[in-house]
Amino acid sequence: MSKDTTAIVFHGGSYGTYLEWCLTTLVNGIDIIDPFTAVGSSHNFIGNHLLNMQGFREYVSGNLQYKFVRLHPKTSNQEHITQNLDDIASNVLNLIYLYPGQHNFLLTVNNYFYKIWDSWVDHAFSQDISPDKIYMNWPVSRETPIDQSPPWIMREFLSFYATPAWIDQFEWGRPIEYSCQNTLLKIKNLCNLDYQISPEHLLPAHDKNLKLQKYLDHDQVCNEVVESIKNNTNMSWPALTLPSEAWIQWALREIGYEIRCHGLDIFPTDSDSLRDILYVPDKS
Repeated sequence: MSKDTTAIVFHGGSYGTYLEWCLTTLVNGIDIIDPFTAVGSSHNFIGNHLLNMQGFREYVSGNLQYKFVRLHPKTSNQEHITQNLDDIASNVLNLIYLYPGQHNFLLTVNNYFYKIWDSWVDHAFSQDISPDKIYMNWPVSRETPIDQSPPWIMREFLSFYATPAWIDQFEWGRPIEYSCQNTLLKIKNLCNLDYQISPEHLLPAHDKNLKLQKYLDHDQVCNEVVESIKNNTNMSWPALTLPSEAWIQWALREIGYEIRCHGLDIFPTDSDSLRDILYVPDKS
């Protein structure tokens, strides 16, 4: 028997905690408590985070029942999102899937990299990634902590390993839709939720959330950088984050260019400077 639960399914960095906070506040009619942390996440709100499919299955088989839960649909490359969504949908009353599109990939990835853990590098290399990925492939001694690896090495690692893994996590190809107040009203109607207060009461919090999103323009800027290289035009840009720089390096590799990146701790901020360190690898 399905639980009388609305499951919020989302990828890390896709605002699932924020949506659970919105819906919990609207349904309970409680005082609006600021959920935002110093880095702009909504993690001051605890809610009911099941983490992943294992946590969801434990919730389904257990005696607990919550109005809202949230979880990630894919946390390993052996999982398939469609299969997991079918599993979730068959065990809850409602399912809401927050799906990042290709046009906001870097927004999601930068949120994931900077807003969830004190250090994504410390977390990843203690949980999921072998430190040998760094020590055996780049000139870093084993006495050097991973998080003290030079920026150029971490950028290159992210471009070779993490960027393709993040892309695989999303399994692009599904329709998406974004807005704020209208979306909350659509969720209310589709999930038959009884809001005790109007969504317009959350607009000040939503405006604050938008102002906290430092990475909103990274997708547009980074795509323009790659286009400027393809079209032999010039542009300049502000300093970017390591994941965004790594995406540029990955995207240029996809169209046939490599970066002379050894010792490149400070990434270029204009197309001409970037073009000066590009080369086409010899594939003979």
